[in-house]
Amino acid sequence: MYRISIHPNIKAILHILLTSSFSLLLLQLFSCQPEENCPERETKYSQYNISEDDKSKIPFTGTDTLVYISNDGDTAILYGRGKKAFIDEVVAKTSINPACPHYDYDYFENIEFLYRGNNAELNRIFIDFNASVNSPKQTNADFTIGSVNYSTYLGALNHPLNYEDSTIINLRTFYGIKIGGEQNLPYLYNHEYGIIKITTANKTWLKNI
Repeated sequence: MYRISIHPNIKAILHILLTSSFSLLLLQLFSCQPEENCPERETKYSQYNISEDDKSKIPFTGTDTLVYISNDGDTAILYGRGKKAFIDEVVAKTSINPACPHYDYDYFENIEFLYRGNNAELNRIFIDFNASVNSPKQTNADFTIGSVNYSTYLGALNHPLNYEDSTIINLRTFYGIKIGGEQNLPYLYNHEYGIIKITTANKTWLKNI
């Protein structure tokens, strides 16, 4: 009788193949249900818009020019680069079962404005009004002045009862709400004139009104 001898390397390869095949079989047997057997779930599509009332109180056009004068007397002129309105899609995974993925879709209205200038100390203002899950009652108001980010709500910016601070521009007193930033560099906002006072690292800037 002949005896067949199998090389040790071939034995190792066969062992790996058999182990992998068995593991794959177990995975198929005990894994989650295949997608075609997933329970039916309704996909939710939610639209969140900025209210027309909030839109009417936005004091920016995107084609306007913002002029600020510092306490040292220098001027920063920032030119509007346009208005951008769009819908932002947010996809939310609502199932933890990897074999039965399910997603809901939220759509948020955004209105953005960008202003750029040539003064190195104040050369960029970016404004983003965006709908929230509480819209139309609440609209987010995100600002970036230079490299400092600010977040608040448009309703807070527009409510005169919040105008507890003031500044004098050309011998006139203007009231507004003070919004603090990441580096404790606040700005003062007025619903009619927008950002009327900006504090940067070295200077205070007043809007030319």
